[in-house]
Amino acid sequence: TEVGQAKTTIGSRTAAEHATYMIEAIDGGIGGGRAGDAFAFTAFFDPKEAPVNYSIFGPKFTFTGKMVEGEITIVDPRE
Repeated sequence: TEVGQAKTTIGSRTAAEHATYMIEAIDGGIGGGRAGDAFAFTAFFDPKEAPVNYSIFGPKFTFTGKMVEGEITIVDPRE
């Protein structure tokens, strides 16, 4: 993660930091984002393993976005 503002830069675009993740997908029906398909990508940052991300986002941050392409399909595992 790299953050830049004015003449200050924190972090790096190439240095990796460990994080664990949880991804939530919502199937709103046929039609992708227009039908209500959505996602949430939550990252968990440890202050020792990911000091830059932890200082920017805290211990947990959820990234979301508008689905502009694609389709989420969640099947019933019992079928």
